[in-house]
Amino acid sequence: MRVLEQAAKKAGLAVRVEPGAYELLLGDLSKTECRRIFPKKASADYTKKFQAVIDALELAASPACAMTEEQKGIHLQSLINELPRVAEDDRTGLRIDLAIEHKLTGEARWMSLPHTPAPRATRMERSRLSREDRWQPASPP
Repeated sequence: MRVLEQAAKKAGLAVRVEPGAYELLLGDLSKTECRRIFPKKASADYTKKFQAVIDALELAASPACAMTEEQKGIHLQSLINELPRVAEDDRTGLRIDLAIEHKLTGEARWMSLPHTPAPRATRMERSRLSREDRWQPASPP
């Protein structure tokens, strides 16, 4: 992740590391609403009800939608209110790894990357395995 961050900065792009949903949505929703709409762990019930929100958003954005802006807002809010409550241990909500933005055009990309152990943790694990004779490091050339 740090490699991508540094490369984006060298290219003159604005980079935010692990921004929360509140920050990404520019404060359009409260932090509580962001945690509720974008939990870190989603149950099957949550996923089903969230899909209803997505479907309603797509309908509201389509030219075929006959609802007024006020009706759209009321309908979407009612669906959001039906989302299951966030688990007590899920206080952080969903995060992405990098938000990269072109400063002149405002174009943005959000990235979520697979996580690998830190080098120190990897060295410690190799050391432990080596002591247990389960892993033998290759000899240097």
